Amino acid sequence: MSPEPDLRPAPLAVPQRDWLGPPIHLHPYLGEIAGKDIVFDEPLVALALSGRGARTYRTYGRTRELYTVPRMLEIQGAGSTIDEGHWHGQAGVIITCELPKPLLQRLLPDTHAFDRIGTHHEVFDSRLESLLKHLWEEASVGSPLGAVYAEGMVIALAALLVGSYGSDAVSQHKAGHLSPVQRKRVLEFVESNLATDISVSQMAAAAQIPPDRFARAFKQTFGVPPHAYVLERRVNAAGALIRATPSLSLAEVAVASGFSSQAHLANAFKSELGVSPSAWRRAG
Repeated sequence: MSPEPDLRPAPLAVPQRDWLGPPIHLHPYLGEIAGKDIVFDEPLVALALSGRGARTYRTYGRTRELYTVPRMLEIQGAGSTIDEGHWHGQAGVIITCELPKPLLQRLLPDTHAFDRIGTHHEVFDSRLESLLKHLWEEASVGSPLGAVYAEGMVIALAALLVGSYGSDAVSQHKAGHLSPVQRKRVLEFVESNLATDISVSQMAAAAQIPPDRFARAFKQTFGVPPHAYVLERRVNAAGALIRATPSLSLAEVAVASGFSSQAHLANAFKSELGVSPSAWRRAG
């Protein structure tokens, strides 16, 4: 990878000299970072450990507005480029891990599959996250568990990237529907965040596909747009809460279910169920 010096500041920490794995470093995310003509010669995976903010990438005249939060990953395929990049936000720390071809050629039977890894932004993947953290823990103390452990993690990382983020894996999702794994991730995300302000971008990040393609795939899969599904789940959750906990006021139910106000809850109830929350409570 060959970014301008100011885009990726000097590492906070580097592997010990006797590290046996791939190049992996801790880098700071400063409040403002900018760079031009960035080329990723080798595949790279980055994991945000802390900090949050906005990124803007401009490539071939196209601008992408992205966001970074802790636990979010970015995957850059070999040969990908960024003409101009800019970051601004809360300072933090990221792990970056490159996968040089000589190392992969030594460890993997089919290195051509690795060439097909694409670039993916705003990814959440607990398996990748765990592997990168374990790799850094081992690298930071110099491979105390030996070459077999370090190389085993590299093989696992490569297999995961090829299997989940290679061109063959991506093509399976182009038929228009979310895959079973994507459906599970999105539904779990929605259920876990009903009380918060859920965005389509966040749901797309959970499914690990771009927001514009996600919205179409979601409707193809569930028959309704994302916002309609979330509203339905909030009404159902509020209805269950009203009957399960009579001591809660309707204003408290509204907040717990993700509605902006009691009036918002009442309007949604009328629209979805044909009755008011008060009538629903009395009928229970």
